[in-house]
Amino acid sequence: MKTVILIFVMILALKLHAENQNTGSKAIVKSEFIYQNKDVPFPSCHASTIVETEEGLVAAWFGGTHEKHRDVGIWLSRLIDGNWSVPVEVANGVQHADLRYPTWNPVLFNYGDELFLFYKEGPEIPTWWGEYITSTDNGKTWSRPTRLPDEILGPIKNKPELLPNGELLCPSSTEHNGWQVHMEFTSDRGLTWERTPPLNDGTEVAAIQPSILKHPEGKLQIVCRSKNRKILTAWSEDNGRTWSKLEPLSLPNPNSGIDAVTLNDGRHVLAYNHIEPASEWGSRNMLNVAVSADGLNWKAAVVLENDSNSKAEYSYPAIFQTSDGMVHVTYTWNRKLIKHVVIDPAKLELKSVEDAWGKIKETGKTNAEQLGFEKGKKVLLLHMDDLGMCSEANEAGKKYIENDIILSGAVMMPCPYAEEFVRWAAAVPKADVGVHLTLTSEWKNWRWGTVSDASRVPGLIDREGKMWKSVPEVVMNATPDEVEIEIRAQIDKMRALGLEPTHIDTHMGTLYGSPEFVAVFLKVAQEYEIPANAIDLSNPKVAAYYKEAGYPINDEVIALLDDYKLPKLDNFASVPNGNSYENKKASFLQLVQSLDDGLTEIIFHPATDTENLKSITGSWQQRVWESKMFADPEVLKFLRENNIEITTWREIMNRFKQ
Repeated sequence: MKTVILIFVMILALKLHAENQNTGSKAIVKSEFIYQNKDVPFPSCHASTIVETEEGLVAAWFGGTHEKHRDVGIWLSRLIDGNWSVPVEVANGVQHADLRYPTWNPVLFNYGDELFLFYKEGPEIPTWWGEYITSTDNGKTWSRPTRLPDEILGPIKNKPELLPNGELLCPSSTEHNGWQVHMEFTSDRGLTWERTPPLNDGTEVAAIQPSILKHPEGKLQIVCRSKNRKILTAWSEDNGRTWSKLEPLSLPNPNSGIDAVTLNDGRHVLAYNHIEPASEWGSRNMLNVAVSADGLNWKAAVVLENDSNSKAEYSYPAIFQTSDGMVHVTYTWNRKLIKHVVIDPAKLELKSVEDAWGKIKETGKTNAEQLGFEKGKKVLLLHMDDLGMCSEANEAGKKYIENDIILSGAVMMPCPYAEEFVRWAAAVPKADVGVHLTLTSEWKNWRWGTVSDASRVPGLIDREGKMWKSVPEVVMNATPDEVEIEIRAQIDKMRALGLEPTHIDTHMGTLYGSPEFVAVFLKVAQEYEIPANAIDLSNPKVAAYYKEAGYPINDEVIALLDDYKLPKLDNFASVPNGNSYENKKASFLQLVQSLDDGLTEIIFHPATDTENLKSITGSWQQRVWESKMFADPEVLKFLRENNIEITTWREIMNRFKQ
């Protein structure tokens, strides 16, 4: 399923861009440059920060010949009577004389009676250190620099958060051992410090420059810049001492700085470059603002910049809400100027938590309850994917069905071993077998074409005469009409072989690749009266999860699913991968424990262990483990003792028709 995320994010980017174009100007109250080039002695600037004092706004940034040049210092301007003062340099590395080092990434924080300006100093980012200066007159004059202790850097780009317990929580990161995020604490205004261990490994998950969001009951969230092509997030329930694993949001990150703030009304606002990078690095020629009620489900709000020149740079935003309720954003404008934009949050597209979550089903019942399952019960539809793909998948599937362990699965009808499995299943009445609607042929040496005549569906065929290897290629090349022709042909082929499918689903999630494909998928299901694995998105938690995962969940898709007349799933998941069999089994049991009540389909891909399987797919080990996991006495005991009910698509339709 992970292979579908790229196209989903591409679709989401287009949608957010269109929405931004329509809604941005209404919310912008003011847009201005803080200074003009003639007012400063430096040609280049970057990394601004902004804060409110009792006398007005204060902004700072670093400026010099260019980033990393030894003449780079921290410059500051104050908003006085509606005008920004001429910038002055307030910190630099002159104390090192001939060894003067550049200064970087200022961050302002106001305690109320004392203004702090944190920044970094050093020849290179991996070896820089943290310093700060203070002001007791709202930024007019400043103290001499104080160097932070070794291993403490202070807030690395984005503002700290003063916690209810009096601690200042500083979001920080390092770059000397990969990109790693950590948190730092001071309860005495910088005299003493503590720090957490890194939240990530720095290589496989590479993140820096976290920004803090606040949630009810003291829960905290961070959003981070990353090399993983998406904004990453994590959560804490103990004032930032420990954090969940960093996970991707649906929003892209072209390896560029972001910032976020929680508004007084509880909404969250994020400034970032909504650009899907072609590699770990990307352009910064579009700068956006998005809004969320929950920190997961983000909605487009404002386009701050959108330049057709891919070499343009609008980056490193800082965002802050002032006491009058206005939202202020400062950012780098082509490395030449610092721009300041004022946004009226009342005019942002998202106006309330209720708007973000959508409407809950009036019945208040899960889909499992509506089908007559017991209230408060977890009902699992354990489902074997990729039957018919190879003989190894068939053998594993037959074993589960013959032993009454798992009865549900779906066959990939274009694949070489599909007919063999279908003919077998047709003679086994208890088998709950459907069509795994297949529009991709992803393996290098094990490939297939379409069931329908290739001349009728040319958009589904690649240069080798097979189906495309990836979901993005299908979405970009195939029309909805071609998709409909092919999926009907696959259903009809199973029926012609003597087996009436109990359900249909979608290989690699391709039929959720665009709203048009979703429409075809649900239309065919209803015309054949064969249920699809349609997920009920009226549950806001589920909708938020799939948006975070990158699915194109928009009003059109939600409306299509709302109108769908056959049974729906409350949720959907897949068996997690593991680095050992025991680890994989433990991850599955943990997944089941984490599920809410209702009907959840969990897919897996069992196959027997052969050299042929190893030549087909690099995931062979996971598939072999999955061929025995559901017969494992420990798994069976867990399902019994936790009052888990196992169902099939056949039972679901029987209940639905009653």
